[in-house]
Amino acid sequence: DNFIRLLDAQGAFITQKDVETALENNEFQFSMQPVIDLRTAGVENVDVKLTWKRADKEHLSFDVYRSPFLETVMKRRHDDIFSLMVSDVLTSALGANSKRVYWHSRSRVVEHRSVVQYIAQEFQKYPSIKIVLTLAAKNLLARTSRATVINNLHYLREMGVSIALDVDNLDDFNVLQITQLPIDEVVLSGKVVEDITNDRRVQERITPITKLLREFDIKIAATNISTKGQLKVVVELGIAHCSGDLFAPSVAHSAYSDLIQSLNIEPLLDDAPNIVSIRDFSAD
Repeated sequence: DNFIRLLDAQGAFITQKDVETALENNEFQFSMQPVIDLRTAGVENVDVKLTWKRADKEHLSFDVYRSPFLETVMKRRHDDIFSLMVSDVLTSALGANSKRVYWHSRSRVVEHRSVVQYIAQEFQKYPSIKIVLTLAAKNLLARTSRATVINNLHYLREMGVSIALDVDNLDDFNVLQITQLPIDEVVLSGKVVEDITNDRRVQERITPITKLLREFDIKIAATNISTKGQLKVVVELGIAHCSGDLFAPSVAHSAYSDLIQSLNIEPLLDDAPNIVSIRDFSAD
C-alpha cells in the first residue's frame, strides 16, 4: 500500500508520500482541449485530461488519467480535493458554453462501487453538461469478465454518465466485444491516429470497424489530430467530432474560456451531410 504502481521516466516507483506531497503542492493539473464539430466549426465539446508535473523533477510529467492517481485520491481521504478539481474544470467548461465533456480516466476506477458512486455524485452537480467518462480500451476490455465492472458501467449510465472507450491501438480493440457492453462511444487516439495516414493496413482495418460501430449506434470521435492528412482520413471515415493540435492546443482549465473566445475555426466540410454520418451526436 505504500507504493503506487506508476513508474516515472527513470523507472522509480512513486510512493504514497509522493502523491500526498504533490497534492499539497498543487502539482496535478487538468488540461482542456476543444473538440471541433467539423460540420459547423462548433466547440461545444471538450477533452479533459489530468497531468502530474513533478515540482522536484520538472522534466518529468505523467498522463495521470492513465495512472492509478484518481483511484488513489478517492480511496484515501482526498474526496474534497477531487471535488474541488471537478468544480474547477466543469466551471471552466460552463464558462466556455461546453455541452459535452470527455473526462479521460483510468479503467480501474470502475472496479470499485464506492469510487463509481462518488464520480457520479460529483458529476451530477452539473446537470447541464453531458459527461463522457472515457476509459482506456485495453484495460477496460480486460476487466469486462467481472460482473462488478459491468454492473458499475450500467450504474454510471443510469446516473447520466456516458461511457466511451479510448482506443489507441487496434490490436487491443475487439469490436464484437464492445457491441455487447454498455458502451456509448469510441474515441480513436494514440497510435491509431498516428498510423492512420502512414499505414494503409490501418485504414483497411478501421473502415469496417467504424461501419459496424454505427450499426450498433455507438458514436465515434477522434483525438490527437495533428496533421491535415490525419484529418482527411478521419473525414473519409465519417467522423465529425475531432480534437488535436491541428485545431487548438491543450491549456490549463483557467485559460480555457479565453482560448475558446479567441478561436476562429471555419467549417471544414463543404458537403457535410454526404461526407459525415450525421447520426453521430445528433440525438444529444
